[in-house]
Amino acid sequence: MSSDVVDAIWPWAMLALLVAAIIAVIVLIIVLVRAAKTMKDVNQLVSTANEQVTPMLTNVNAIMEDAKPVIKKVDPMMDRVGLTVDTVNLELLRVDGILEDVEQVTDVAGNAANAVNNLTAAPTDAVASLLDKAKGLIGDIGTEEADTRKKFVYPVGKTGKHSKSE
Repeated sequence: MSSDVVDAIWPWAMLALLVAAIIAVIVLIIVLVRAAKTMKDVNQLVSTANEQVTPMLTNVNAIMEDAKPVIKKVDPMMDRVGLTVDTVNLELLRVDGILEDVEQVTDVAGNAANAVNNLTAAPTDAVASLLDKAKGLIGDIGTEEADTRKKFVYPVGKTGKHSKSE
């Protein structure tokens, strides 16, 4: 390029650079003004929050100071509660084992009672059957009418029918 062309373009290039610099400075000023306004709003917000939170924090600090003796008393009680719960759990396991043993004993006792009942009922049933047969034989030989014959009834194992108070 010739120096005449460069000399002709140079003032226009400088003017373009100057305009771009002016625009950049204006944009930077706008950004800084907005940032300053935002910071002012944030400072006001923090100030307001600080004014509202400070009394609450003072109250919380006072409450915590008042609560320290209670906390000192609660800590050992919590240890005791944990120990008590562990002890109760152990006792429940022990009671569970005892209840299982009682269940087994009652099953055995029930089976034994049934066996004794069966043993005592068999001879009385046999005697009652023999007496009924004997009465039937005696009744056939006698001259009684069929209406006047009564069958023997032997109460076996019926408690409560004839109590001691009667």
